[in-house]
Amino acid sequence: MRVNPLMERQLWEHVDLPYTVQPPLSHRPRGKPKKKRIRDPNESKKNKRMYKCGRCGNWGHHRSSCKESLKVIEVHGQKAQPK
Repeated sequence: MRVNPLMERQLWEHVDLPYTVQPPLSHRPRGKPKKKRIRDPNESKKNKRMYKCGRCGNWGHHRSSCKESLKVIEVHGQKAQPK
């Protein structure tokens, strides 16, 4: 079956419906939808992973949240700031 398009609005067939079509009451939120999956009862709620700081070498935080003071390093008898 082939349906040909009607270019002009005057050619459209007028239909009287016993009701009016309204827009939906809700809308979809923006962005990627959140994952909705059923978790296993034995599965932990958060992934508790220990991080090692690249600046001080201690465990439990990242370089960006490191609160340790910068250590002065001696290179060939001269004081230099670490990177």
